[in-house]
Amino acid sequence: EGDRVAKDSDALYISRGQEIQVVDRKSLQPRGVLKLHQQAYETQLFVKNNKLFVVQNGGETNLFLFETQPGQLPKLISENKISGNLTDLRMVGQKAVLVVNGYLNEASIQTDTVGGVKCSCYVRPFKDDSLGANKILIIDTSVNTIPVQSLGLIGNSSTLYMTSDKIFITAYDWSV
Repeated sequence: EGDRVAKDSDALYISRGQEIQVVDRKSLQPRGVLKLHQQAYETQLFVKNNKLFVVQNGGETNLFLFETQPGQLPKLISENKISGNLTDLRMVGQKAVLVVNGYLNEASIQTDTVGGVKCSCYVRPFKDDSLGANKILIIDTSVNTIPVQSLGLIGNSSTLYMTSDKIFITAYDWSV
């Protein structure tokens, strides 16, 4: 559900590579540019509760949280890196749900620290080198931390479908 362009009552936010252009919504005059130091091939934006969330995908998933104030450039509050690629992003009420997928090719302990929460899991090697691990991150947009909840799930993923109380993760069948 994230977009390349997001808006609130005061500004437009336009993703352009490693930059987010901020435009005044009334005058349509540029207000400034937010520079992101991470290289990415895809950037998604969403605005909720006076916060701009920037999710970058490019070998790893980068999450940036900015506080927005009328007439000003957003201020960076938090920045996090998640190992794996973004599969999908959806908003459900006040919560954003991200699914990040990585591949399990060897035994390892995968650890990410996100929003001050350390998440670790031991991964055994598999003969099928295409097996993946999903991290489901739930961000409560009413607070200044990312995320508030996380969950791990073994398997590959390609698309996320959600209702207010269920998450459906689908994958392609590459054998056909």
